[in-house]
Amino acid sequence: HGEILLSSYSVPMTLPDLTGKTVVITGASRGIGAALAESCTRRGMHVAGCARSLPSGCELAESVDVADAAAVVAFGEAAEQAFGRIDLWVNNAGVLDPVEAVRNMEQADFERSIPVSLHGVFAGRRFDARHLPPHPPPRPPARAGPEPRPAPARGRKSKKIGRAHV
Repeated sequence: HGEILLSSYSVPMTLPDLTGKTVVITGASRGIGAALAESCTRRGMHVAGCARSLPSGCELAESVDVADAAAVVAFGEAAEQAFGRIDLWVNNAGVLDPVEAVRNMEQADFERSIPVSLHGVFAGRRFDARHLPPHPPPRPPARAGPEPRPAPARGRKSKKIGRAHV
């Protein structure tokens, strides 16, 4: 177990032991993804990292374009085969080029980001969802008071005032 101190709150937080757990990180070649991969490796996790450029410092590293759903599935399956299971999937890959205020961005620039930033996230989430237990059926909301009386059907005459309910 590790304890970290959140500097802005000065409150110690104990993190669970993640030794031997497996994490898949998309966009692991630079920035937040690379830092996360490094942190997970230090904590003893098996790290499977992918990005368009080959990530370094991951036990399993592949060049993957997450806009290609089949490539995402193949990478997820490779991680499963290498480590036996996936405990955490981090959809970090994304593009926004050029980095621009929305009011100044061209529609075409935004649309070029969709395959990675939206479709890629969906492909990763869909693969990871296969590993989650099924959700129980939703329970109806609890009622605080007595059951409400059903409203008369539309067009039915009311006996009290002789008018149709609308």
